[in-house]
Amino acid sequence: METEHIAVTFADLNGSGVEDLIISAVTFARSVKYMINLGPPDDPLWFHDQTIFAGIDSLVYNPSFADYDQDGDLDMGALSALYWFDFHFYENTGSTSQPIWEEDTSYFPDMEAPDGRGPFDVYVLDMDSDGDCDILASQWLWDAGFSIYGYKNIGSLEDPEWERIEFYIPRRYLTTFPELAFADLDADGDEDLIMGFLEPNLDLYENIGSPQNMVFDERKPEIWGNIWVYRCESVEAFDYDRDGDDDLTSTGNIAFWPDFYDYVYFRSWENLGSNSNCQWSEAAWIPSAPRLTGHWRLTSGDLNGDNRVDLGFSHVTHTPTDTLLLAYLNLYEPGQPEWEYDTTIFRYFNDPESDSDPELADLDSDGDMDLFMYTQGQFRFYENVGGPSSPDWEERPSWLQGLDDVHHAGRFLDLNRDGRLDLTLIASRGLKAYMNTGSLGQPSWTFTPEVFEDLDSLTFSYFDFSDLDGDGDEDLLGGTEGFIFYYENGSVTSVDSSTEISFVIPRDSRVRLAIYNLLGEVIARPLDQRLHPGRHGLIWNAEGFASGLYFYRLSAGEHSATRKMTIVK
Repeated sequence: METEHIAVTFADLNGSGVEDLIISAVTFARSVKYMINLGPPDDPLWFHDQTIFAGIDSLVYNPSFADYDQDGDLDMGALSALYWFDFHFYENTGSTSQPIWEEDTSYFPDMEAPDGRGPFDVYVLDMDSDGDCDILASQWLWDAGFSIYGYKNIGSLEDPEWERIEFYIPRRYLTTFPELAFADLDADGDEDLIMGFLEPNLDLYENIGSPQNMVFDERKPEIWGNIWVYRCESVEAFDYDRDGDDDLTSTGNIAFWPDFYDYVYFRSWENLGSNSNCQWSEAAWIPSAPRLTGHWRLTSGDLNGDNRVDLGFSHVTHTPTDTLLLAYLNLYEPGQPEWEYDTTIFRYFNDPESDSDPELADLDSDGDMDLFMYTQGQFRFYENVGGPSSPDWEERPSWLQGLDDVHHAGRFLDLNRDGRLDLTLIASRGLKAYMNTGSLGQPSWTFTPEVFEDLDSLTFSYFDFSDLDGDGDEDLLGGTEGFIFYYENGSVTSVDSSTEISFVIPRDSRVRLAIYNLLGEVIARPLDQRLHPGRHGLIWNAEGFASGLYFYRLSAGEHSATRKMTIVK
């Protein structure tokens, strides 16, 4: 993944009382992803959240959050991810737990420099402690190097009036693109300034003035210690470990021969001392991802209110599209993944505009993995003729027999337990099952609509199968329009006629469960309450109900799913 700029910031975007991690990046493709961790910190379950920043232009990056209008929720300021940066303000017209962003172009001043450039970094804070938001910004000018300036609101919160002020920052030489962060690192009651540059260091400037009248002096080695980041691009001061002092996270990049792309790395430091007596120890809160390139920006926070740090990041590649099949081997140790980039496994599939959605399965039962893939607008099968340890691929057009529909994602599972792998595809609505009616070495496919007819009201973005409840059959985990639902596979066959209905939700939601008979009548409502994000299970006791076929409908917010179940006594 090749990128241009990346930034980190922290904000409690859902009112949970815990800071979330948001990562934003400028890339040539300008794609944005926000990942929610639904699992515990040492065993993450990642979910692609597309709702928190819905409606925000993907060109926006490096966001900062503050309650600008003092209405109790966080609003957002962000830069435009264009070459000439400019500042955008988005008011949160939703709530603390479900933000809705509306751009307001009238509130903040025009921060354009004389040469037409906008600010490189913007930091919003109440610099004069008068109850409204002021602005500090950094800028780089072709003829004057960098400058730090501010806009003080001398009006009111409702009717701002902006006065530009300049800051003198002592520096031995001119440099480019300073990144800003503020923290009271000497515990004297005012904010000190931290700046990151493309040189191999972070700089600290103590505020020797006051909160109302900032005066920045040279950094103090006894406060800062030996901290450096080569080609620093972003820095964030944040109490990561909740011990009452400020810790640090920063990003940088470095170019390596022979391609000289800018490869991204992350560095973090835990403050083992206090704000008045800093003792820095390097930490690995955000491990470096494999071969991320460019100039990344990241942000972090609890995006789903489960008290765990989630990750979100965006990237732009050097080419307009980048769907090359890449293999990253995880040399895994619990809690410490280590990635090794492999260039050989998919070396034949390198068309950046066509090859995507690979799925591996032993379709000819010879002990190695074959390949199913969407490429150039159609499905293709490739037999592995190399073996389990040295895969080599040969196309098998005959394996497509009976497959009359094309969608981007498929999964293989023996749905009917006949010893042959069947194929499930994402349809425009729901899922489509193709039973394998061929032989072990020559698959042939028959569309079987009744397998997933209960799910035809849903739109899936992702799905997979796993025996999540350990009962010996495969269950379905599906991503449906921003939610993850869990569908248990099984009938009610226990003596006491009870079953556990399990599901996963990514955010605070009102969840309802209703049981229906074959006439469509509601016979029970075992659940109707607001639940926290994560995996939930409900034991439903079917005692008193006759044997036969029933339906249950699970609803969370605007999303719902209906499943069959059979009571057997």
